Amino acid sequence: MNLVSMSNLTFLDLSQNALTSIHGLDGCSNLMHLDLDHNRITRIGGLATLKRLHTLRLSHNQLISTKGVGDCLSLQVLHVSHNHLSSLVDIDKLGILQSLNASSNN
Repeated sequence: MNLVSMSNLTFLDLSQNALTSIHGLDGCSNLMHLDLDHNRITRIGGLATLKRLHTLRLSHNQLISTKGVGDCLSLQVLHVSHNHLSSLVDIDKLGILQSLNASSNN
C-alpha cells in the first residue's frame, strides 16, 4: 500500500486485511490513529515518519516483538494484545505512553 499523497489523513483503519507488514505510510505525516488489528503482522516497522501518531492498534496479529515501536515517540495508546509476545521491547522509549494493552500474549 502506498499512501504518498495522503498528508492530510489523520485516521486510518486497515484492520482485518490479512496484512503481513507495515509499509507505505511515509506520506501520512499527520496520521494520529492507526488501526492494524486482526492482520498477520509479525514485526513493527515503517512507522518512523509518523511523528504525530497518538494511537497504534496491533492486537490480534502475529507479533513476535515490539522492537521498532520506540520510533513513535508521540504514542500515547498502544494495543498489542493477542499476539505472540514474550516481552515488551522499546516500550521504555515511549515517554508519554498513557495506555498499554498487552494482554493474552505468550
